[in-house]
Amino acid sequence: MNNPGPGSAYPVPGLTGISLVITSVSKVIFSGGIFVDRNACGGCPSVAQYFEVSIASPYTRVAQSQIHLSPLASAFLPTGMRFHTLNPGTYTINATIFNGAGGSGTATEGWLNIIVVPQ
Repeated sequence: MNNPGPGSAYPVPGLTGISLVITSVSKVIFSGGIFVDRNACGGCPSVAQYFEVSIASPYTRVAQSQIHLSPLASAFLPTGMRFHTLNPGTYTINATIFNGAGGSGTATEGWLNIIVVPQ
């Protein structure tokens, strides 16, 4: 999946628009990660690459990872495990890759774990 360019956000296919139904107050564990590669860019500096997992409506960031990459560098961005308490309802989960200013990149092999523990 190619990230379209500087300062842009790109939804991760297969990890965006996930519907999560919570029937009782629950602890929800989020963890994920994605591999990113910076493309060649003449004269571009090292820039931040972000991987974010969020709940839509209202927007809530539930996990994030960030790294600075030089052109032609590669890295894995893990979010670690994040715990959130969610009330009953239907939630939409989105994973997004962000590219900082300068150059573009490619993201591959992303994954997302969502574990629901009813209270």
